[in-house]
Amino acid sequence: MVKQRNPEDFSNIPDLIADPLLRFQHRHYVPLAILMGFGVPISIGFAMGHPWGCLLWAGVFRTVLVHHSTFFVNSLAHTLGRRPYSLAVSARDSVITALLTMGEGYHNFHHRFATDYRNGVYRHQWDPTKWLIRFMAAIGWAWGLCRAPREKIVAAELECDTERLVERWNDHSAEAMAYMRERMAAVKKAVERSAERVGGLERQLYRTGEGFGRERRMQVERLRAELRAARREFREARSHWRMLAPLPALASTMV
Repeated sequence: MVKQRNPEDFSNIPDLIADPLLRFQHRHYVPLAILMGFGVPISIGFAMGHPWGCLLWAGVFRTVLVHHSTFFVNSLAHTLGRRPYSLAVSARDSVITALLTMGEGYHNFHHRFATDYRNGVYRHQWDPTKWLIRFMAAIGWAWGLCRAPREKIVAAELECDTERLVERWNDHSAEAMAYMRERMAAVKKAVERSAERVGGLERQLYRTGEGFGRERRMQVERLRAELRAARREFREARSHWRMLAPLPALASTMV
């Protein structure tokens, strides 16, 4: 709909320009897209005796579905869900959007930590791309994966939680605000200390790797035991922080 006036500048991707396969794909993008998007499905349909059915389902419907899933990243991912890491942007984290976009729905995290290869930073979060990249790293096909330190992720969460809590307390007395800030500072320090310990152990375990020697395996097992204990400590500290949420009503009756 809008024609690009300036010529395309590929000076910042010399490694991609050096790849002859990518150059071929770029030069012949439209015929390749038509061939693979519609030509291949209808050819398979002819072989199966259902050319129009294959064209409609594997060609047209698939194209519409994939395009909508792709564009959800800049529409639904900015309207549906929570903002746990940054309140300065409209990007949001939502498991629904993640399911529709193959993991791209944890968009608030991506905006705050854009260099991290993960979108769903926690294990239970649906992010197939993260798992694929991690598998590639395990077999030596990917390396140097960038991971945001655990303590920085937690600091971002605490920053957002603090803003929300202070917002809720704006209508309370100065004494209540002072009480809240004192509680917040104490719990926040405990959470950050636990997060720093967990993050350090995670990085150490990540650098150590599995290995095959008995000594290396024992070292990894010790680290994992320490990490489990540190994570328990971290979860306890986080639960204390979350308990601060209903405190405004309680503290307002105390002061």
